[in-house]
Amino acid sequence: MVAGVCAKLINPEWFNLIKLTTTRFTKKCGGQDDVGVQWVQPLPVATAKPVALCFQHHYKKMNIMIKKIVTTLVLVGILLLGIVVMFLYENDKVDVKKSETKSGEVVNYFTETVEDGNTVLTYPLDTTHGLQPNEVIIGEGASLEEDGVFVKMSSQSFGSNDPTLAIVEGSDFHNGIIEVEMNGSVSQKASLIKKIFARGFIGISFRTKEDISTFESLYLRPTNGPTDDQTRKNHAVQYVSYPDWEFSRFREEAPEQYEAAAPIAPGEWQKVRVEVEDEVAKLYVNDGIDPVLVVNDLKLGPNASGKIGLWVGQGTNGFFRNLKITKFD
Repeated sequence: MVAGVCAKLINPEWFNLIKLTTTRFTKKCGGQDDVGVQWVQPLPVATAKPVALCFQHHYKKMNIMIKKIVTTLVLVGILLLGIVVMFLYENDKVDVKKSETKSGEVVNYFTETVEDGNTVLTYPLDTTHGLQPNEVIIGEGASLEEDGVFVKMSSQSFGSNDPTLAIVEGSDFHNGIIEVEMNGSVSQKASLIKKIFARGFIGISFRTKEDISTFESLYLRPTNGPTDDQTRKNHAVQYVSYPDWEFSRFREEAPEQYEAAAPIAPGEWQKVRVEVEDEVAKLYVNDGIDPVLVVNDLKLGPNASGKIGLWVGQGTNGFFRNLKITKFD
């Protein structure tokens, strides 16, 4: 078929329409110019036939080369797809196979006292009683030879925008002080893609609505604490307000205003203290005298209220212990 097309094109009646512009065809198919060749005069049929055969020969060679290239690209594509599937959908082997929630049982998992006229709730967090997981897996740290409770994103939550936290029952909160110890590190059992972007994200949510549709949150990026990269170091702690104000929006509209540096490190217990009053929240870490981050315009407004949550991000092994909530109202 191709030879027939070539022969038709090379027929003397059509030859004045043919223009070859490559040196290779010039040398191999009878042209005389070193740069290119343009025939404007009809050639005899006896000359056209060998040229047509030449076109056919080189078309076959080109066709074989194209098939090899396409085959190679397909194989490379399949390989890349396999890698992407492995990274994105690899089962994230978790240390706790299922949530150990026991809130249905009657267990004294917190104490309530009064200090200076303020109600104080104390949760040792040595049990999962009183914790309601949302897109996370929880367990008792003792089973992993660690203190506190264990919180980790479930494998189903990766890639979704659903909140990943465990709600603390009985922790209704408006204004006051939240104190807790937390230990966040990058899971060594996470898939490679998660490890690349993971920072040991761990923090708390507060004023969390019952259906978890809105909440305020302050969290740590522990691996950013000791890094020599100053930009990352300046992003060690972060404020977000779910669902409208994620960190990416803050960085675009108010860069550096809602995150800051902090003396934190992965795999170590960090003491966190959050003071909340109306639209203002102050974050202190490790008994620091001055706050590492001050938020003067909490996005849910001064009247928002709700529960406290133990929050973790992707690729994080998170532990929490010794939660203390002091209510001002």
